[in-house]
Amino acid sequence: MRILIKDHPYGHARIAIAATVGLAILSFVVAVGIIMDAAEPLFDPKSLLIPAWIALSAAGLAILANQELFQYIERIAEFLRSALPGFAGGIGVCTVEPWCSREGGS
Repeated sequence: MRILIKDHPYGHARIAIAATVGLAILSFVVAVGIIMDAAEPLFDPKSLLIPAWIALSAAGLAILANQELFQYIERIAEFLRSALPGFAGGIGVCTVEPWCSREGGS
């Protein structure tokens, strides 16, 4: 049994439930706004943005960094003779799979 306090005649638990319901409603409203913003280009393809050269360069650099990281991890795993899946002969950790294998594919 919970003790009621003069300052909180309905108890803390009911206030927590009301706050949770309020946050759920606010989250739903935000989600609807995000969906509406995301769906707008579907109806107006001219509003789509074309990525700038710097964004494309950053994406290319990220792909190259991912490949180099995979090769580094594979060398370390082979050195340590790791038996973990995805290391030392496995292909599970690389995003660009055809580039990961030494044989040219999995």
